[in-house]
Amino acid sequence: MDYKIIYKEKYPEKLKRIKNMPQKIYGIGNIDLIYEKSFAIVGTRNPTEYGIKICEYFSKEFALREVPIVSGMAKGIDEISHKTVLAHCPGGTGGNAHFANIALGVIEPQFGGLL
Repeated sequence: MDYKIIYKEKYPEKLKRIKNMPQKIYGIGNIDLIYEKSFAIVGTRNPTEYGIKICEYFSKEFALREVPIVSGMAKGIDEISHKTVLAHCPGGTGGNAHFANIALGVIEPQFGGLL
């Protein structure tokens, strides 16, 4: 996977306003989506059936309306959201972007690079 680094100087204004913001984040996919209106879907790595159903519903609905989905690249809900977008918009019309906080010291996905 090709990772790109976004340094805090290039963060969108809303991200610059958070307390204790990371010095940089890694991104894959269309990282320019960070500057557009988008919808973040993040959650547990071990979702319930109900959680999966709700995640798939919202991911599909936003994708069909061409609203980009962003996540933290983790296994579980994050993974399901992006797989759902790809299933309903194979050409990537809705858009996907994945971000990781370098401060965590661990970059997901460590489960085989599904996307």
